[in-house]
Amino acid sequence: MVSSWFVKRASLALLGGLIFLNLTSCGDDGVSPRHGGGSAWVLQAPFPTGLPMFDISAVDATTLVGVGSRGTIIRTGDKGKTWTLPVSGTTGALSDVFFLDSRTGWAVGGQVLKTRDGGRTWWWQTRKLDYWMSQVHFVDEKTGWAATGEDGIRKTADGGRTWVSQNVGTLSEQGGVYSLFFADENTGWAVGNIWRENSSDNRILKTTDGGATWMDRQSGIAHSLDGVFFVDEKTGWVVGGHSVLATTDGGDHWTAQTFQDLPVDVWLGGVVFEDARNGWIVGSGGAVLTTDDGGATWAPRDAGTSVDLYGVCSLDANTAWVVGGGPYFASGGAILHTNNGGSTWSSDVEGTTRTLYEVSFADPNTGWAVGEEGTIIATPDGGETWTRQTSGTETRLTDVCSVDANHAWAVGQENVILATTDGGATWSPQSSNTNSELSGVSFVDTMRGWVVGRDVILSTADGGQVWNTCYSAPLIRLVGVSFVDANRGWAGSSFGLVLSTADGGQTWSSHAVDTNVNLQAIFFVDEWTGWVVGAKVNEGGAVYATTDGGETWVSQTTGAPNYLAGTYFIDAKTGWVVGDEVYATTDGGATWKAQDVELNGKLRGVSFVDANTGWVAGDGGAILKTTTGGFSR
Repeated sequence: MVSSWFVKRASLALLGGLIFLNLTSCGDDGVSPRHGGGSAWVLQAPFPTGLPMFDISAVDATTLVGVGSRGTIIRTGDKGKTWTLPVSGTTGALSDVFFLDSRTGWAVGGQVLKTRDGGRTWWWQTRKLDYWMSQVHFVDEKTGWAATGEDGIRKTADGGRTWVSQNVGTLSEQGGVYSLFFADENTGWAVGNIWRENSSDNRILKTTDGGATWMDRQSGIAHSLDGVFFVDEKTGWVVGGHSVLATTDGGDHWTAQTFQDLPVDVWLGGVVFEDARNGWIVGSGGAVLTTDDGGATWAPRDAGTSVDLYGVCSLDANTAWVVGGGPYFASGGAILHTNNGGSTWSSDVEGTTRTLYEVSFADPNTGWAVGEEGTIIATPDGGETWTRQTSGTETRLTDVCSVDANHAWAVGQENVILATTDGGATWSPQSSNTNSELSGVSFVDTMRGWVVGRDVILSTADGGQVWNTCYSAPLIRLVGVSFVDANRGWAGSSFGLVLSTADGGQTWSSHAVDTNVNLQAIFFVDEWTGWVVGAKVNEGGAVYATTDGGETWVSQTTGAPNYLAGTYFIDAKTGWVVGDEVYATTDGGATWKAQDVELNGKLRGVSFVDANTGWVAGDGGAILKTTTGGFSR
C-alpha cells in the first residue's frame, strides 16, 4: 500500500501554501527582501517561511538550501544564523533539492529549476512537467535521474532540460517510485511502492548500467518504502513505514534494523548518513532517529515538534537540520536544527506557525501577538524580529492589550489572565475569580482594565492584582471590550447586543445592534464613535457603526463574503476590519475598500499606531505590516 507518510507529503505538496503569500518580488541579486513582497502589506512572520517544507540539502560546510510549498526556497550561508528567500519564479511545490557541488544544484517538483551559484539564484530547466518528480539525483552536471511516482524513473543527459523514461517493469495499481540514489554513473537504487504480480513483498530496484535495466531485489517488507541512501556502492539503507533496512553488499540482500520506543503509527520517510556509522531518519509526527553505529542501534530523538518531517541533512555527526509541515495548514512548517547529535533541537522559524488571534502595539516598535496553545510572540523593533515568550500555559489566548513597552495583558480560555510588567520577559498569571472562558481585554493605563468572558465582565483598579466581577448574565456570550477612558466602555455580545457603561463598569446598559448578527469584535475611538464587526446570518461579513455612544447602530457595507474577526480605528474617520481580507475606510465607514494582502488564510487581529503603520495577524502565525495604511502607492 502507499504509505501515509508519502500521501501526506504529496497532499501538502499539491495543496500547501493556501495560507501564506508567495514572496516572488526580488532585488537585483535575485533574492527576496528580508520581509519582501509586492503588496502594501508585507509578511514579517513566520520567517523564513511558515509553509510546509519538503527537503533540505547541505551545499557546503556552512550553506544549506531547503524547498517546499508554493515554490518556497530558503538559503543560509552561516549555518542557519540568517536565512534568505531566493526567488524560484514558481508557485508550484518543490519536493526535492539536490546539490552536486558547492555551486551546482537542482530543485524539482512539477518543474525543474537549476542553480550555478550555490542556490542564490535559480532559473528554469523545464517549466512544466506532465508528471511529478519526488526526488532527483545527479552524478555530474549532465547526468541525473528522477523518481517520478507512478510514472517510474526518468533520466536526463543534458542537465535536466529533457528527461527520458526508463523501464522499471510493470507497476501495480497505486504503485510508484518515490526515492532513488546513485553511487556513480552506473550504480543506483530506487524504492517506492513497487509490487509485482504474485509478489509477497515490496521490491527494491537496482541498476548497474545507469538505468538501462533495473533489477528487482526482495525487501521482505509488505508496505511502501520512501527513502534510500548509500555511503558507497556497498553500504546503504532504505526506510519506509515502520521499517529500516540495511545492506552491505550493494543491495543484493537487505537486513531489518531495530529500534525501540517509537509509536507504531509512525511512518519513516527521510534518511541521510554522514558516513558509514552516523545517520539520521525522519518521519511522521515529528519522528527523528539517530545512529552512531551504522544502524545496529537507533535512538529516538525528541525534536520538539509533532508535525510530519520530510527532509533531513547533516553537516557532521552532531549537526543536522530537519524540515517538514502539516498535517494541517494551521500547523504550518518546521525548520529545526541540532548541534549535539539530536539531544536538543532549536527552531529556525522566527515567530510561530500557530494561529494568532490578536495583535497589539504599544508604540511603533513594541508589540505582542497571542494565539493557540498559549502562544505569545513579541517584537521590540516594529516587527523586524519576532521572538517567542513563555506564557506558562497551553490554553488558547484570544486577546492581548498593551499600554506601554513594559505593560501588557493577555486573556484566554480556561479563565486565563496573564500580565507582564517587564516587556514580556516574564508573564504572570492573575486570578480571574471566574470559571468563564475569557475573550477580550482593555486597559486605559497600567492600573485600570476590564476583561470580558462568556457571561461575565471583570474590572481591576490595580493592574490586575485583584479582579472583581462587575457584570454577570448567563448565556450572553461576550466577545470583546473597548474602553476609551476610566469611565466609558462597551462590550460586544455574539448575540447582536452591545453593553455600555459610563461609570467604569459599575452599571451597564444593553443596546441592540442586530439580532441576526454574530458579533466578533468591538472598537471605540471616543465616547460617541465606535464599530462592531462579525457576520450576519446568510449574508457574510458585517460592520455596524454608532455615533451616539452605542444607542443606535447603522449597518455599513464592506463586501466581505465571510465573517469579520477584528477591527481597529485611529480616529473617527480612519479604520480597518479584517477577515479573509483587510478592508479600510477613510470616511468613517461610509465606504470600505479591500486591500491586497496576498493571503488566503483568515486574518483575526489588527493593530495600528498611526494612519500609516499597522499590523494584522492570523492563521498559520502570519503577521503582516504596512507603512502606507495598507494602500498601494
